[in-house]
Amino acid sequence: MRATLRAVHARREHYGRGHVATYAPGLANANPDDLTIAICTVDGRELVVGRGTQRVSLQAVANPFSYAIALELCGQPAVHAAVGVEPSGNTADTIELDPLRARPFNPLENTGAITVAGLLAEAGLDGPALLDRMSAFAGEPLRIDEAMLAAEYRAASRNRAIANLLRAAGVLAETEPALELYLRQCSIAIPVPAVARMAALLAAHGQRPGGPRLTSEQTARDVLAVMYSAGMHHASGEFAVEVGLPAKSGISGCIAAVVPGRLGIAVYSPLLDSRGVSVRGLAVLRDLSRTLDLGIFTPGATARTR
Repeated sequence: MRATLRAVHARREHYGRGHVATYAPGLANANPDDLTIAICTVDGRELVVGRGTQRVSLQAVANPFSYAIALELCGQPAVHAAVGVEPSGNTADTIELDPLRARPFNPLENTGAITVAGLLAEAGLDGPALLDRMSAFAGEPLRIDEAMLAAEYRAASRNRAIANLLRAAGVLAETEPALELYLRQCSIAIPVPAVARMAALLAAHGQRPGGPRLTSEQTARDVLAVMYSAGMHHASGEFAVEVGLPAKSGISGCIAAVVPGRLGIAVYSPLLDSRGVSVRGLAVLRDLSRTLDLGIFTPGATARTR
């Protein structure tokens, strides 16, 4: 597998055109040529090609994991009463609710992730406690990038509008605790291999590789289902066909993908397409899925997870 990673990295290192996110200095100053690929298997083996020691901004890749925390703390009925599990076909930051239910479409778009943050805040989870849980998922201590957090607050007009919409719809009780927790999770600084470990936790059905169980199998299943249908936002259908894995993208250029029962993958490249998805990240995951037969509907995939 190491040879495959190196070959894919070499093939995609200078692939494609795009832009880096510009609303925060930490994103705008990213090297557009960076490309890191990390894999963590369910038994804890790790492979990294690229700059594995650099910390990147977790951004929306945090959303599946805050959703998992909410399912564990609040229970599935309470969470799903507040946020749906349907793909919307919208951009991640759309200011829109499901018109049939007057709630967010799913927990991975900004509307749903802010709702989940509100549930966590109501359950008594504060910023340090959320960071502790994310660190447990990652298998190492994580930290908040304070400069990124300050930039997130400066650029929070749209997310604040979403929070106000959620409060007006009766989804959120208070806007500020939800918004604060949401912006904090976006501002987590994390090494790319740690993102792969977080993905591997889901691949192992809630069991941290080489460590304790951190979520129930049901929670992991729910998270993976929503990642598959909605994790790449309005690129989710294309990704399902071309790659065939549960995944979540973020505006920093990081993508986490899960091969259930086998491994977690993290790819970081800050060059984004018009949808805000990493150009090289998509290409790398497409290559890996096809070369290694990783897609969940690939013949024999079910047998390989047993």
